Amino acid sequence: MIGDAHCHGLPAKSVDLVIGSPPYCEARTYGRKDISRKCERWVGWMLSITQGALRVSKGPVLWVASGTGNYNPAVEGLIYRLWQGGYKVLRPCIWHKNPLPTGQGWFSNSWEYVVAVTNTWPLPYWNPEAVGQPIKYAYHGAIRHRKRDGTRVVRRNPMRTNYAVRKRPGNVFYVPVGGGHMGHPLACENEAPYPEALVEPFIKALCPPGGTVLDPFCGSGTTLAVAGRLGRDAIGVDVRESQIELSKRRLEL
Repeated sequence: MIGDAHCHGLPAKSVDLVIGSPPYCEARTYGRKDISRKCERWVGWMLSITQGALRVSKGPVLWVASGTGNYNPAVEGLIYRLWQGGYKVLRPCIWHKNPLPTGQGWFSNSWEYVVAVTNTWPLPYWNPEAVGQPIKYAYHGAIRHRKRDGTRVVRRNPMRTNYAVRKRPGNVFYVPVGGGHMGHPLACENEAPYPEALVEPFIKALCPPGGTVLDPFCGSGTTLAVAGRLGRDAIGVDVRESQIELSKRRLEL
C-alpha cells in the first residue's frame, strides 16, 4: 500500500517481524527534494521510523543499511541513539556481498549492516535450527576465557554434545548480488534491491509460519515475495506509487 514508513495506520503488535531497506543516507533522492537527508537528519528520521516499527511489531525490527559515498556514520549513529534511548539493540548482522571496484583510493566496500532492535526479550519467536548449518570443524577441549578481574575460567564446551547449539547460525551472511542472484528479474527495476537469499533466513528464523512480515520500504517487493513463498503473510508499504505497482507486478496481484 502507498504510505509513510512510520506505519501510523497499523495497529500495535499487529505483525511478527519488520524488515526492510531504507533510503541510504545521502545516497538517492528518488527525484524528491524532501528525501535527501544528511547524517544527523537521517539518524533522527530513522529513529522515528524505528520507534513506529517497534510499536507495530511483536518481534524485532531489522534494517539493511550502510554509510555511503564519502563515508558517514549514519548507521552507527542510529544504533547508538537506539541504545541511548533504552531500546534492546541486538548485535548487528553483516551482509557480506561481492563488491564493485570503487577506484577511490581505498578498499572496496563488501558488506552492509543489518541493524536489529527489539522491544521484547527473549524474542517471541526464534528458530535458529531453520537456518543453521552443521559446524565445519570439530571442537576440542574446554572453553577458556578471562573474567573482568582477569581470572581465567575453564568450562565445558556445550557444542560438543548439543547438536542444536552446533547448528546455530552466525551473524555474517554471504549473499552475492547482481546477475541472476536477485531472485526475480523485476527486482532490478528498483534502484537498490537486495537479493531474496538475504531476507530468507531472517524470515525463517524470526517469523513463525503463518505470521506476518512488514516491509515499510517494500520497493520491488522482495520481502513480500519471500514471505509468501515461505508461508507467511506480508504487508508492503512504499511512499512511491511506482514501487507499489512494481511489487504488484512481481507478486502478480
